[in-house]
Amino acid sequence: MSAQQRPARGPIWQRFPHFAYLVVRDMLDTVGAARSRQSPVWSEAVDAGIRWLCLAHDVAGGGGVAGSFSLLRGWEPPFPETTGYILQTLLDYGRRTGNAEYVERARQMGDWEIDLQNGDGGVIHGVITGHPKPSSVFNTGMVVHGWLDLHQAGEDVRYLDAAVRAGRFLANTQDADGIWRGEIEYNDIPHTYNARAS
Repeated sequence: MSAQQRPARGPIWQRFPHFAYLVVRDMLDTVGAARSRQSPVWSEAVDAGIRWLCLAHDVAGGGGVAGSFSLLRGWEPPFPETTGYILQTLLDYGRRTGNAEYVERARQMGDWEIDLQNGDGGVIHGVITGHPKPSSVFNTGMVVHGWLDLHQAGEDVRYLDAAVRAGRFLANTQDADGIWRGEIEYNDIPHTYNARAS
């Protein structure tokens, strides 16, 4: 290895000054972001984001939340995975603002997810198409997070029961080495993002 190829010695901020700059900048941005949450601009941005989520919920029929919006095709059908964590966002927003409308929307989403839950306890892969679909590890995990939040918010045992069924699906389909494989994985390939489902 030539002297040029060898990594320089010394403190990390001297060896990688750009990396050190990014770390310090991000730390300062975090402090600045906390301060900016008090500003009207931050509040307006959050409110606009919540209005967008509510619109995506309304256009999907009031159960799940539309999977996406296309300038060519318009609103896509509802998507269980993203609905699972959107309901968490609405629950939190409802608690922070004291507006029960958002909590009610979250409950509608959680109930919709229960109605869709597959017999094996899992949550389907992809958007709702009207055709049966296999359960998906990641999607199941994301909806479990939502159900547990709903259960904690109101102690409704239906959400806990659904989460337990989903947890059994995850435990029963996981291989001994901790990896999920096969059709329960997107494109039949194991993914590291399942750490979030775990």
